[in-house]
Amino acid sequence: MKIKLIAGIAFSLLLTSMSAQEKQNKIDAFVHNDSITHKEFRQILNLQFSKLVTGNTFSNIGNYASIKTTDKSLSLSASILNKKGNIISIEASGGATEGVTSFFNNGDLNTNISGKLTYHILINPFSNNTIKRNSFERDKLKDELQKAEDKYRTDTIAIYHKKELLDLRIKIDKAVTKKAVINDSLSTVLARHKTNPIQKLKFKIDSLLYEVDKIELDLILFDREKKKIENDEYFEAKLEKTEQKYDKAIIENDKKVINQAVEGISLFWFSIGYGIRNDGFKLFDSSLDFTNQVKKKEALTHQFNIAISHYNWESFSNKDTYWSAGASYKLGNNLTSLDNIKVKDFEEVSTNPNRESFSEQSVFAGDFENDLSELKVFFDYYRFFKISNTNSFAFHLNPIVLIRENNKPTSSIWTGIVLPFRKFDDTSSFLNLEIFYSFNDLFNTADSNDSLIGRNTIGLSATFPINFFKPKTD
Repeated sequence: MKIKLIAGIAFSLLLTSMSAQEKQNKIDAFVHNDSITHKEFRQILNLQFSKLVTGNTFSNIGNYASIKTTDKSLSLSASILNKKGNIISIEASGGATEGVTSFFNNGDLNTNISGKLTYHILINPFSNNTIKRNSFERDKLKDELQKAEDKYRTDTIAIYHKKELLDLRIKIDKAVTKKAVINDSLSTVLARHKTNPIQKLKFKIDSLLYEVDKIELDLILFDREKKKIENDEYFEAKLEKTEQKYDKAIIENDKKVINQAVEGISLFWFSIGYGIRNDGFKLFDSSLDFTNQVKKKEALTHQFNIAISHYNWESFSNKDTYWSAGASYKLGNNLTSLDNIKVKDFEEVSTNPNRESFSEQSVFAGDFENDLSELKVFFDYYRFFKISNTNSFAFHLNPIVLIRENNKPTSSIWTGIVLPFRKFDDTSSFLNLEIFYSFNDLFNTADSNDSLIGRNTIGLSATFPINFFKPKTD
C-alpha cells in the first residue's frame, strides 16, 4: 500500500513538473531576455514601479509626494539612477500646519522636519534575468533599425561616389548619342524626300525633328542640373541631410524600444540609509509651578536603515508581489510613548454676565528621555490582484517588532488595501491610495489600560508618484 502511495505521489509530481516545464517553455518563447540600456531601465522604474511607492518604507524606489492622516505629515522623495544601475533616494518630510509644510524659517530648520538619504544597490539591473520583453515586438524593432542603417549606408556610399552626378553624365551621353543617331536618320529621310516628296516621308521628318528638339531641351536641363551638383557643397549638404534622417530614425526607434511593454520583472535590491529628524514639542509637568508647567523642547533623532527587497511581476501569469525585509536603528527619544494631552488655560473676561475665554495647546506628559536606542525589525509585503486591464488593488501586510531601551519589546501589524489609480492609456499610477488598519502593541507589553481595539489605528495614506523621465510619444 505504501509503495503504491509513494508511486502515485511520484507520478503526480512528475506530471506537475512536466506541466510547469511546458508552461515555462511557452513563456520563454513569448518573452525576450535581452539586456537593456540605462534609459530603458530608468523608464521601467518610473512606470512599472509607480504603483509600489507608498511612502511607508525607506526601501521604496521612485519619485513621489505622500500625505498621511495619522501624523498629518507631507513627504517628498526623489530617486536618481546612476550609470552603474544603483539608485540614490532623497526624502524630506514634515508636519503640515494649516495645510502648509515649511522646512526653513528665517534660515533656521523648523521642527517636526526630517530628511533621509538612502542608497539602493540593484542586483544585476541590466541583465537578462531581470527584465522580460515580448520577443516578436523586440525583433521587429531591431529589423526596423537595421533597415534604417542599411538605407543610410547605401545613401552614404552613393553620396561619397557622387552617384547622382555619374547618373546625370550617363543620361547626357545617352542623349547626345541618341541625338546623333536621329540626325543621321533625319539626313537620310530628307534625301529621300527630296527625290520622292510623298506625305509619309513628310510625317517622318516632322517626327524626327520633334525628337531632336526634345533631346536638345533635355540636354539644356541636364546641363543646368550638372552645374548645380558639380560642386562639393551640394553633396556635403546632402550627406548632412542623410545623417539627420538616420539620426531621427534612431531616436524614433529608441522611443519605441523604451516604450515597449515589459512582460516581466524580477529585481532584487539592497538598501542602506541614514535619516535625521528634528522634533519640536511641548512638555507638561504638573508638579512644577504654574508658569513653568509647559516647556518648549527640541530633540534630534538619528536613524540608520538596512533592507533587502524584491519585486516580481509577470504579465502572462498571476505573479505580482513586492516584499522588503530590514531593520532600523534609531538613536532618539521616548516621545511617542508619552501621553499626548490637551491643556486649557482659562481667563475671565467679565463677571456680570460671567464670561471666560480659554486657549488650548497640545502637550506631552510623562518622563521625557533622550539618547535612547531603538531597534525596529520589519517585513513589508504587497500582493497585487488584477481586476481588469487598467485596474488592480493590493493587500498590504507589515509586521513590526520594536525593541526600545528601558522598554519591553512590542509587536504590531499594519494591514491595508492599496488602490493604484492610473489613466486609461497609461501604465503608470498617478495616485496610490491606501486605507490601513494598524494593530498596535498586539500583546500589550506596555501594560496599557486600553483594549486591543482601543490601541489600534485606522488611517488613510495618499501617495502621488511623480514621473520626471517619461518620454513624449507622438
